[in-house]
Amino acid sequence: MNENRTIKGTSVEDAVEQLTTDVTWSESPNNYRATIHTGTHDVFLETVRSAGGGDEGWGFEQTTLMTSLPSNNQFKFAITPEDVINRIGKFFGMQDVKIGYPEFDDNVLVQTNDEVKLKQIFADSSLRSIFQNLSGYSFHIDKAEKGEGDHLHLVIQHAITNTADLKKLFGAFNQVLHALS
Repeated sequence: MNENRTIKGTSVEDAVEQLTTDVTWSESPNNYRATIHTGTHDVFLETVRSAGGGDEGWGFEQTTLMTSLPSNNQFKFAITPEDVINRIGKFFGMQDVKIGYPEFDDNVLVQTNDEVKLKQIFADSSLRSIFQNLSGYSFHIDKAEKGEGDHLHLVIQHAITNTADLKKLFGAFNQVLHALS
């Protein structure tokens, strides 16, 4: 795996521009790690692609975005794409919050402890569009150990190496982060 790169921006837009350039010039964007300073937050980014091989024949791909939240954060949410497993879970009573946008509500499973706040965060149609059309992901707030802040965490089950897609996802992640701050 490549070293952990450091991207220092004075704003989210500046950091994204530097990230795009760095990924483009990276020797292996398939295995890329960076800590991105956006001016207000440090966001960890990792893309991993392993072709697998040997007897197992399994490959592995993942893209992760993660940042710390204040220790006094009380808000929780989790969003995953609607799939067969989630439909079975809903049948057996798994919580699924509807935020009032049918195209979003029909394509994602939403859990939260504050429906009003989540509705405010996802009021932006471009933000909803990104997550309702994305597959194989989990976007949530991780509960951290006592005394530490929680983490905003986006895990996608494929390596995002296209700079336009990476830029779009990083922007969406930061939009939610900004709404939580």
